[in-house]
Amino acid sequence: MNKLHRILGGATALAFIPALTYAQVQLPADHVDLGIGYDAGALELHWHVEDLGLEYAPDEAYAFVPLSSTITRPGGVAWDFTGALEGQTLFVAPGTDQTPTVLFLGVGSEEITNGTFQSDSLVFSLGGVTGPGVFSLWQTDGFGTPTAALSSVSGGPTSFSLTTGGHAHYDWGFTAPGVYELTFSVSGTLVGETLPIADTATYTFAVGTAIPEPSSFAALAGLATLALAATRRRRA
Repeated sequence: MNKLHRILGGATALAFIPALTYAQVQLPADHVDLGIGYDAGALELHWHVEDLGLEYAPDEAYAFVPLSSTITRPGGVAWDFTGALEGQTLFVAPGTDQTPTVLFLGVGSEEITNGTFQSDSLVFSLGGVTGPGVFSLWQTDGFGTPTAALSSVSGGPTSFSLTTGGHAHYDWGFTAPGVYELTFSVSGTLVGETLPIADTATYTFAVGTAIPEPSSFAALAGLATLALAATRRRRA
């Protein structure tokens, strides 16, 4: 295969990944939350980079999990929710701040004042997963026993309750490398109301596969255009 065909083939393959992905920037390997806000009668999901004070809409940024950030799936049925077999590798954004090269990711509702929602409670739900493997979310106690919060395994947990005014950290697990689109919803009932309000958003997680920055994608798209033009000239 000549150089022109290699360029064209790579650019063509990239074209099959949703264009929205290439409008995103990679979040830093820092303390980041899936933030939950409330304003003017509406809940709002977003990314919140804690230490830098930055916020992004869910479709403006993505979380990167390096291939080096793994655990070996322990034995016991308590780990079945991960979708991995005993001894298999799980790619994990850990719930503890273990290394400066890996995202420290939580779910935060500290922007919401207590007393806004009934019982100061919200429900966080997993609506859907698109990707090459299984996604799961859990916390582990001091004895190494996991408590599953969410899982895309059939029959796994799909929602949990959280308290407004705070945040918690979890292990975010994936069974295979690749790009995942995770759709989350948050809902709650305002004090004095009878019907809940909600927000839904889709977040991108790239496991072992860094997504090109917008400028890089533009350059690749330009190469694809030139390659196609050159191919057509040869055929004319």
